[in-house]
Amino acid sequence: MQSHNSKNALFIWVTLLTVLFTLDTIFVNTAYVQSSEQTNFLIKSMPNGDLALSDFVGFYYAGKIVDMGQAKHSDDYNLRMKISNIVVAPHTVTHPLYWQYPAFVSLLMAPFATLPLLQAYYLWCLLTVTFGIICSYLFLRQYMQEKSRYIILFILMALGSLVSIFNVYIGQAAWLLVGLNMLFFLGLLTNRDKLGGIALALTTFKPQYSLFYVGASVGLRRWHLLGYALLTEAILFFFSLLVFGWHTLSRYPQLVTHTEIADPAAAYMISIRPVLEILLPHLLAIRTSILLAVLAAVSISALWSSSRNSSAAVLNCSVAITVLTALIFSPHANCHDALLLAIPAAVIPIDRIWRQSNIRWWGKIWAVLISVFPLAGFLFFAVFKTGTLCRLPFFFYNVLLFGIALTYLNLLKKSEHSAQKD
Repeated sequence: MQSHNSKNALFIWVTLLTVLFTLDTIFVNTAYVQSSEQTNFLIKSMPNGDLALSDFVGFYYAGKIVDMGQAKHSDDYNLRMKISNIVVAPHTVTHPLYWQYPAFVSLLMAPFATLPLLQAYYLWCLLTVTFGIICSYLFLRQYMQEKSRYIILFILMALGSLVSIFNVYIGQAAWLLVGLNMLFFLGLLTNRDKLGGIALALTTFKPQYSLFYVGASVGLRRWHLLGYALLTEAILFFFSLLVFGWHTLSRYPQLVTHTEIADPAAAYMISIRPVLEILLPHLLAIRTSILLAVLAAVSISALWSSSRNSSAAVLNCSVAITVLTALIFSPHANCHDALLLAIPAAVIPIDRIWRQSNIRWWGKIWAVLISVFPLAGFLFFAVFKTGTLCRLPFFFYNVLLFGIALTYLNLLKKSEHSAQKD
């Protein structure tokens, strides 16, 4: 009977994968139709004469500044215009490309900038996706102790999701972020402070998420892990200082602030930010989202502090809640960052939670939501097309998962408390 159920489950997984990759093909070939006027799909010439640039063009531009030896002058407007036009040639831009990542990311991108744009894009996607897959495998194998067949299916489902294919298409770094997150939690949960600390430091290329992982580390009182993170950050800062100089680095907070205020994509994020943008004036929405993120990170620290001596199941649930909180309360969370849901899916496996009778229908809802998420993204875009409405369902999806994870954590803690009394 168990063998029969396993075969049925495998058939369902394979069917879902087939549907996913079919949808991927349709999505790429219809949502992003190439015109004869564009240099490649990374740089699109729009009917109104503007250029639509993929995110990787910005990464490449940051690396090109370092590659051309102009890092210390990268705040010069005319220089940035010159390099921007080199990157988008034969097209031209009316203003410099913007860049809001930490300086060490520019150092990372410099080797890619030595290649032509398309070759750099393909290499970037190959390396970041491979890194994310390897780190996911290590986490699932070493910590969750999953079987290889399950891990392969898990990774294929993640690869086939809309957020993954969208991330690859625009050349973003979601798979890199997922890989670093997997390594951080592997280090955190297995007391490998050096691994966790280095991974935590590297996640600061998107510091809006690192804030919550610092909260988790503080809650567990993992001072050695935080020490390794600070040491790694100091090394990254030292090399950034050598290349960019103090004058340029000191202007980074001002650059991020200016870019965030002017960012037209704020309304299309998947966190609470677009909700605040609807309810509040723009500047107040930004400040409120930052305040909420800090308060949420403090709450995460308190959550981990209360779970320090708990079972692996409670710690796993705390991981899921941490990642979901980061996605919900981050001041800057884009659609491709929803690939981070792979982490809650990894630590609360759908087959295990489905079989647990003590959590009743909550567990089944979690299992269903996680299983259909790769398909849900396509549904959101198909129904709502474009704009804020196609992103908000991701936000409410995360909120629902967050509520279920909190309920599950409460049931686990009650169960442990009752067992201790007995």
